[in-house]
Amino acid sequence: MSEYRIRPKSDYLHNASLDSLYALSEHWMSDIQFYNTEISFLEDLIGRYYLWLKDESFNVDLANLIEGLKEMSTLCSQLLLRIERHMNQIELLDENPFSHDEQSFRDEHMTLEDDLSSFLKNLRTMKQVVFNVSEMVMQHQRLQHLLPK
Repeated sequence: MSEYRIRPKSDYLHNASLDSLYALSEHWMSDIQFYNTEISFLEDLIGRYYLWLKDESFNVDLANLIEGLKEMSTLCSQLLLRIERHMNQIELLDENPFSHDEQSFRDEHMTLEDDLSSFLKNLRTMKQVVFNVSEMVMQHQRLQHLLPK
């Protein structure tokens, strides 16, 4: 799956009911909460291997990796807030169709979906880097156990 978008290539977004858009937004909310947990796990994983990763033999830009995870965490929190606001707008539009410009709202929905797609792509890359680094440390630890003292 190269993209996060759930939107079909047709004119779905402009014709979808508010209930459908709300259900999609609920799905996003659930996913982004899970991604927030994943990022916390990745931060803990790097923290657990921090002493080994400081060793120059691993050739890991640790500061950049930690900063990248912090940026992903911040972005995840921002997306969570945007989705919550978006869901509130859907509720308002459903109660009073004249409370917001519906076309503007649908454009915002598309932008939010694109931002989620971009976030997920970056998160996947970050996860791959963290897992590769963790694997290097675990292999190094296994080798240390095999060497005579």
